Amino acid sequence: MGLESYVRRWKRLSVHRPTTPWIARHRPRPDASVRLFCLPSAGSGASSYRNWSNELPAHIEVLPIQPPGREDRFAEEPLRRMEDMVKSLIDSLRPFMSDLPFAFFGHSLGGIVALEVTRDLAGRRGPLPCHVIISARPAPHLRLRRVPVAQLSSKELTEWLRHVHGTSEIVLQSREMMDLLLPAMRADLEIDDTYRSAPDPVLACPLTVLGGLRDEEARPEELKEWERYTSCSFTLRLVEGDHFFPFNEARSSALAAVKEALLA
Repeated sequence: MGLESYVRRWKRLSVHRPTTPWIARHRPRPDASVRLFCLPSAGSGASSYRNWSNELPAHIEVLPIQPPGREDRFAEEPLRRMEDMVKSLIDSLRPFMSDLPFAFFGHSLGGIVALEVTRDLAGRRGPLPCHVIISARPAPHLRLRRVPVAQLSSKELTEWLRHVHGTSEIVLQSREMMDLLLPAMRADLEIDDTYRSAPDPVLACPLTVLGGLRDEEARPEELKEWERYTSCSFTLRLVEGDHFFPFNEARSSALAAVKEALLA
């Protein structure tokens, strides 16, 4: 280890690390050169990214985001408005944005949250991400092809979840588990259903968009429309998989794209 790397590592180890319930337990990486905040999809939590730290290179420190109302924050009321989500996230993540370059990865709903958090940081003249990676989300000016689902009955919402392959059949068939899942899911979908995007400001950082070729919720032509949301480089990566491709059979391809984006 060179002297410069040793000093940087010692400084990071010797400084008290901030804590927040918005960041789930993660593996600190003293030699990391970039920090990756991972935003989950509607109804999901930090556990979606539980293995990413093991599968990405050592220079990437993965910080899974845990919104209220799920997993270890189950007792808290979930948020229902984008502006509340953005404000709470920025207030909580600020201490983690000062000592390393950082990037956002957002899947589905997490993608538009990543966009709006970055825009808000720019408006505050705050630190900006070195890269934004968005997965399985049509460009925000496009109307979602699905009907609004936040007001569906529990049975109808369960069927929609089955259709998008985002929840295991064991969970879908368990009344107790669905009673735990649905409140956060409804709140997140309310954010999604009421969200309206403005064309500006565009991102002042590179933007990478990932999509699954079998994803009926975010088709390639809808993903390509994200290009207008950055003044820097734009990359579109399509892999085999459905709407939840980064967490199932196309996981390795998705992680390779994340690695490539952050190296660039």
